[in-house]
Amino acid sequence: MNALDAEKLLRRIEVKKLFDQPDLTFTLEEIKQTSLQFIRHSLANNDWRFLNTALKFNDWLRTKGYMDDDITILEEAAISSLRDKCGLNN
Repeated sequence: MNALDAEKLLRRIEVKKLFDQPDLTFTLEEIKQTSLQFIRHSLANNDWRFLNTALKFNDWLRTKGYMDDDITILEEAAISSLRDKCGLNN
């Protein structure tokens, strides 16, 4: 996903959150795949807005019992990377 496509998708999702419920707009698998893409994009570009949205998706996926190891591992790596960049890891 290039930066422009990621930005467009982020805006689409943020606008949809204002007007719709996520489960009425996207399937669980689409939310999972979008979250994975956003985490990867945030890591590659140091754009933490995408990680923030991905973490919100992941919290919602957890409430639906739809989390798996792939997304959990990538999520933990992204959070660790952000902590490193902010000097918060020991």
